[in-house]
Amino acid sequence: MSLSEKLGPSRAKELAAFLLKVEFPAPTRRIMEPLLEMLVGGQSFDLSQNYLIREPAALLLLIELIPSLSEELQLDLWSTLGAMLHQCLHNISSCHNIGMTEKCLDYLAKTKNPKIANHIGSVLELLSGYSLSVKHLKSILSYLYNGQSDTTWAPHSVLLISLLNNVTINRTPDAFFSFSGGHGSVFALPPVSKWPTQTGFTVSMWIRSEQTYDSQRDYYKPILYWFRSGRGSGYSAHFVGSTLVLETVGKQIKKPQTHPVDHVFHSFQWYMVTVVYTAHRLRSSEVQCYVDGVLSLTAEVTLPLQEEIYDKCFLGGNHVATPDSVFQGQMAALYIWRVPLSRDSIASLYKLGSNYRSQFKFEAEVDMPLTMKEQKLLFDGSLSNSLIISYNAKAVDGQLCLEASPTEGHSSVFAHSPHATMLEGVEPVLTTSIHSALHSLGGIQVSPLHLSGDLLSVIFDFLRYLSKSPYSEELIQPLVVQLLFNASLWIRASKKVRVYC
Repeated sequence: MSLSEKLGPSRAKELAAFLLKVEFPAPTRRIMEPLLEMLVGGQSFDLSQNYLIREPAALLLLIELIPSLSEELQLDLWSTLGAMLHQCLHNISSCHNIGMTEKCLDYLAKTKNPKIANHIGSVLELLSGYSLSVKHLKSILSYLYNGQSDTTWAPHSVLLISLLNNVTINRTPDAFFSFSGGHGSVFALPPVSKWPTQTGFTVSMWIRSEQTYDSQRDYYKPILYWFRSGRGSGYSAHFVGSTLVLETVGKQIKKPQTHPVDHVFHSFQWYMVTVVYTAHRLRSSEVQCYVDGVLSLTAEVTLPLQEEIYDKCFLGGNHVATPDSVFQGQMAALYIWRVPLSRDSIASLYKLGSNYRSQFKFEAEVDMPLTMKEQKLLFDGSLSNSLIISYNAKAVDGQLCLEASPTEGHSSVFAHSPHATMLEGVEPVLTTSIHSALHSLGGIQVSPLHLSGDLLSVIFDFLRYLSKSPYSEELIQPLVVQLLFNASLWIRASKKVRVYC
């Protein structure tokens, strides 16, 4: 049984009380170092190399001790926690899961030291940017409201308002797979009996790497995808430093063909990587790689002949899955089409963003403006009909990831069940953005009591105010159409209010 299973919030308080008695009158730095070592699994703590939170329960203990620390130690601890969260999303997830957001708000309200408040704010911003539930948003707004005076802001309100503003521009997907980078942490696809090589195929995914590149580790080559047979024939892509390298291996190919992509992949940034393999009969076949919808590589390639089942298909590693070959970071939805996509189609895909994970069937699934050309490229049926493999972090059942493409093509692609397996160290992550939290903030159902004459008076006063703005037409039109002339809303009101309308 791990420390996290043994130590819950209540026992953390008991142990913290015991440590305070041992370290009377106040904890010193000597007790902080062992606790940080506990946090990373009992090994020596190092912000540059060993910073992954393996025992979140130790963090509960640290949090309970914070009020008893000197201001100097508090400042040091919050600074260290902030640096750990900056290092990888796994640490942010661990802190979020143990309720760190509420603790940060509590300590922010109590501290009077502006330096400590700034460090707490940095930690809180990282946690809120990762996931901000309705409960957390209500807590922040309640703190800002203060409730004591209409003319006095609560302490550190400017910091929280700045935090909310920064969180709104966060572009993290709300569903993705997290790869820990440990031994065996790969996403295993089922065997593919017939790989689409007659005309070519396209692989597309959103990725975010958390690799720490070391020039002295030339053997460190994390794998992005690996689609091969038992004899090694097939396709793969791996990183060498900050460069993505595509590799093709086949029986008729004398030596592996490698093609480095002309793009620098920075850690902790999201990228859409799309690789297009195109088969030609009268001339050499080619491979292209697009990064964020922009062409970064075009090269001639010999596509391998599929003479056997591709039973070694993985994301984030291969069948060996050693720490020197597994991917550390995040992946959003994976798509594979049985045709090579055009440049315009890939640019349109990028515009959909990292949160899209459907089947390209309905335009109503997208809440962003698209041109007529983009709508046709995405939703005319060509993408949906040629989609053969699709996985996303919302379509999961335990460790099983359900294949989410149109079902007609499964029987001709996979050797048996189309569903994939998330092995140890790979987990689906679902988060809540501030935009989703704002939609659910009210939590009040429509009632005739709310649709009153007073509400109409407020709306009319607001319309008069907007009419004086230089942008009155743009501001008033959506308010009138979606609220004032919304029949499905006012039909619930009383007869008196409807006559007033």
